Amino acid sequence: MTLWLQTISDGWLAYAKTMLLQSSLVMLVVWAVYLTCRRRSAVLKYALLCLIILKFVLPTGLHSITGVGHWAAIMSDHFAKPEPVAVAVAATAAVDAVEPLPDLPALAPVLDMAEPMSVDIGSAGFSDVAIGTAVPIRAVHRPSVLFATWLAMASFLGLALLVHALRVYRRFSDATEVTDPEVVRLLADCARELGVRQRVRLCVLPSLPSPLLLGALRPRILVSSANLRDLTTQRLRPVLLHELAHLKRGDLWVHGLQVVLQALWFFHPGLWLTNWLLRRDREQACEDIVLAHMGSEGRTYAHSMLAILKAASPSSFGTLGLVGIAERGSALKTRITRILDTRRRITARIGIIGGLVLVALAAVLLPMARPGRTSPTQEAAAEQAHAQSSKTATDLLEAKLASIMLPEVEFRQAAVSDVANFLTQQSRMRDPHSEDADYVGINIVATLNAPDTVPSVTCSLVDISLLNTLRVIAHQTGLRMNLDGRVVTLTRPVRTPQQMETMTFPIEPSAGKHLTAEAKMAADWRPLLEKMGMQFPEGALAEYAAATRQLVVRNTHEQLKVVHNVLWRLHAVRDQDGSLRGRLNPPVLAIRERDPEDDRITAALEQKLMTTRIPEIDFRQANLRDVIDFLHSQSIEYDASSTAG
Repeated sequence: MTLWLQTISDGWLAYAKTMLLQSSLVMLVVWAVYLTCRRRSAVLKYALLCLIILKFVLPTGLHSITGVGHWAAIMSDHFAKPEPVAVAVAATAAVDAVEPLPDLPALAPVLDMAEPMSVDIGSAGFSDVAIGTAVPIRAVHRPSVLFATWLAMASFLGLALLVHALRVYRRFSDATEVTDPEVVRLLADCARELGVRQRVRLCVLPSLPSPLLLGALRPRILVSSANLRDLTTQRLRPVLLHELAHLKRGDLWVHGLQVVLQALWFFHPGLWLTNWLLRRDREQACEDIVLAHMGSEGRTYAHSMLAILKAASPSSFGTLGLVGIAERGSALKTRITRILDTRRRITARIGIIGGLVLVALAAVLLPMARPGRTSPTQEAAAEQAHAQSSKTATDLLEAKLASIMLPEVEFRQAAVSDVANFLTQQSRMRDPHSEDADYVGINIVATLNAPDTVPSVTCSLVDISLLNTLRVIAHQTGLRMNLDGRVVTLTRPVRTPQQMETMTFPIEPSAGKHLTAEAKMAADWRPLLEKMGMQFPEGALAEYAAATRQLVVRNTHEQLKVVHNVLWRLHAVRDQDGSLRGRLNPPVLAIRERDPEDDRITAALEQKLMTTRIPEIDFRQANLRDVIDFLHSQSIEYDASSTAG
């Protein structure tokens, strides 16, 4: 998935979510007002529904002091609790702090690839590492899938509408203009009466079911030859007034906008309902205009409609870009009943109260953005830019290392410096962002004081990122990988000096029978204690003063515990209360001279462990005691030398 497609998809999804939320809120409020105005004029109800269409056209980032978003932000800020301020501290990170590696078994110099073997090290942080077999797993970018689905459906609907429009206009291309002076004069009088200044032509199409208005820029009223022949001037006048009312109100433009929005927002059920209500109220508004201008003669309008549609069915080619009289059964019956209703007050005006309601709703509902907010696309881009700027150079370098994939890596007794040079070349060859000429590849440097003491690299990896390759190499060689700017350095780990403590042990006379004569007279007890399993790092000491029978030991706190435990077992010190007392961890080794028989037993045990072959081992979050019990049972079952484990 390319970066530009993900960026477009994220922006589209953010815009779609915001528009769905805002338009749905506008619909709920407008529909509620619409129900309260159901006895008002159709012109007012039509204007109310046009606010919903206008909301889909305006940007979601539109802000005004009168908008609901502005006051919602003020209320939320007023009641919001203050959040603690977090201070971010940037530090130069080492890879050890990113994802620690577990203890991996040493790799053999040559891997036997006859049987594919996979190593499950997902918990170590590089689950895409595999030896022998590898299955790359890529996450699905859901916004891109949604955007592609929407684009395909919208393109299909748009293409279908375009083909439909071409068929309609090609069918109407055969229409001929009416030249009858009486009919032309009647059309001019009707246009003058409604205040239509745009030139309108009256054309005849033989197979037309009912009169239609066509063309927003060059309007034409289409009637059938049967309508001109059968309708008298008195009955033709309301038909022409109806079509001219559509033209004066700009219904062709609104109808075209409805069609486009329906194709783009096909998944919004509220828009489908709004369009249906708009089509119904549009015809009722034009009928009210005709009835208001005709006065007492307006009731003949129903007879004109019945005469036109008596032998005709609704148009089979739809109403894309067209408005007219044609309706289906129930809707036509409702319109005629409404025209013949003498008790209904006919008005073609919105009125002062209706106008104030429209202005108030538009001022409150249309600008819904919060103060200082931009469009969702700009917000998504700003959030992404902020996230990128907040990342440290170490984060960016780590992401770049993870994006460089190596199909196959194999080293056999290779020096670390040669491995670093090879990986540097591979990073430049396989950098997916190679269009940035100033930053292609990554510099990988091995800074070693004594390279000969560093183990060589022997490994074979398939389909692995450069980041995980470096982790495996660093773990195998015991080196530390540091990320700094555009450079990756492999160095020896810096060992911090351990804190030393000094303690004096009074040696009891009873310890003499457990010590040799040499030990009793020696001033330096380090060799004796080291033989017993003690560790003495640099700066540690163990000095014994025979005159005062005191042993002064300087060592770490943990090692002082071990010294006290050993001396207590030798009956050299008393077991008294305190931070250091007998029977402490770690356990003390047995104090005696090494017996050659021990070496023989140890060698036999090692040989037995090597010859016991277990065909398959799979541990997942297993307890250590359960692992030991399992291995013990397996040693009994697969012991090749005897029947006892």
